[in-house]
Amino acid sequence: MCNTLPNTSISELDNFFNKFGSPEYKIIINYSENNHSIIEKVSLIIESPCGASYNTLQYIRGKQLTPETLNNFAISVRQECREPMSVVFKREFSETAGATHLLKFLDAIEKEEPSLLVSNTALREYASRMRKELQIKEV
Repeated sequence: MCNTLPNTSISELDNFFNKFGSPEYKIIINYSENNHSIIEKVSLIIESPCGASYNTLQYIRGKQLTPETLNNFAISVRQECREPMSVVFKREFSETAGATHLLKFLDAIEKEEPSLLVSNTALREYASRMRKELQIKEV
C-alpha cells in the first residue's frame, strides 16, 4: 500500500492516502567537522499505512549520509513492512517497500541538498544506480 497515491477518485480513499500511502520525507542535513553530510532530522509528510516508514526513522537519524546508510535504511523498511511473505517472495526487490522508501528518501535528499547528489561521487553514483534499478514497474 505504500505505492498508493491519492488519485483513486474515491474521496474517502484519497483523503486517507493524502496522509498514509506513498511516503514523503522531509530531511535536514548538517555537516560534521570533517565535512561529512549527516542526516540530522527526518520527518514524514506522508507515512506508509503499516508504520514501516515511521518505525525506521530511528535507524537513519544522526547517521552519515552514505550508500551503506541508505542500504541499511531500505533493509530496515523491508523488515518492518507488513506485506505478507507470500506476496514478498513473488516480487523483485524493486517492487518492495524497501525500494519505494529508498527512492522517496533519495527524492528528499535531492530536494533538501541537491548538490550532494552532484558533488559527492559515491552518493551520485549510488542514487543514479538505484533510480535506474529500482524504478517501480507499471502494472
